[in-house]
Amino acid sequence: MIMGYTVEFPDGKKPFAAQFAVMNKVLLALKKEQNALLESPTGSGKTLALLCSSLAWQRQHATEVADRNRANVDAFVASKLREAQAKAARDEQVARLSAEQRLASHALGDPIRPVNVTSSTGGASQPLRPPNLDLLDQSQLLQDTDRLNSELMMVPAFYSAVDRPQKEFELACMILRADMLRGGNANRITLQFQGWPPKTYMLDDSTGHIQPGKQRNEIRLHAPPVWDIEDMVALGDHLKECPYFYARSQEDIAEIVFCPYNYIIDPQIRSSCSITLKNAVVIFDEAHNIEDVCRDAASFELHQASLEDSAKILTTALQNPNVSDSKKHDLKPLLKLINGWNRWLTNVKPTLKPMG
Repeated sequence: MIMGYTVEFPDGKKPFAAQFAVMNKVLLALKKEQNALLESPTGSGKTLALLCSSLAWQRQHATEVADRNRANVDAFVASKLREAQAKAARDEQVARLSAEQRLASHALGDPIRPVNVTSSTGGASQPLRPPNLDLLDQSQLLQDTDRLNSELMMVPAFYSAVDRPQKEFELACMILRADMLRGGNANRITLQFQGWPPKTYMLDDSTGHIQPGKQRNEIRLHAPPVWDIEDMVALGDHLKECPYFYARSQEDIAEIVFCPYNYIIDPQIRSSCSITLKNAVVIFDEAHNIEDVCRDAASFELHQASLEDSAKILTTALQNPNVSDSKKHDLKPLLKLINGWNRWLTNVKPTLKPMG
């Protein structure tokens, strides 16, 4: 137990004093949501200390988030129950007053006529807007769910192919919300209508968002909870499936991901791999290598042939009468810079010697 966190260490191993110090500082930084620069002697087990302490914080943090979400759901259900009870009381009062008014009107010989509510378009039905489920009690939600489900089951189709995906998504949201109000814990729903492909929607417990589910594959069914690249390649060869796309799909739900430094530092690699660091804990082990990684990420190769080609293009543009004077004014400094680089490379080339 360190700082109130239960830290699990490998069986048969006892942390050194240096490892206790590292784990204490890691947990302190994570708890306060701060950056930390930690140093420890070589061979003191820094990597194991970083791994054990960060996983201990992650496990307790996940429990705390789940408890908060559960409390929010309980509060939401309780508020909806109070709203439903208040609405039932109002409906009962309105019904009682209406009955008293009808009796009074009947006694006076002037019966009250019901008011017919029509739309501004002469009764024509208007397109449904996405429902605000927070404003619906359980009975209203069930009625809207049944209505939308019936409309989606109609043959020929009630909705066009353009509108249908949105309506199916709304129906999935309604079904999952209704299940939550009943005290259920469903987080997945599959809709299948005659003549249309089945669609699966999933509730993300961590965000509360509902999104289309992805098709399950064989690798997902056989993959161990902890694996490395070699494990996935072997499993993909055995199942005749691509492990690369499975690994990419698991990135969003993985609890911990190991990767080279440049996957985080290099913006081009980070963008091409769709790596998002928001709300993530980033740990650089052996961080003394970061300087070289940053230098490589900020560097690029520039060949003299490319400089010569660029200089020719700029010279042609400056000699073109169709190019405006303002653009020529901007191109002249660039041409001067490129010619300077080219001259430097030409002059320094004879002085260069092979390495090694």
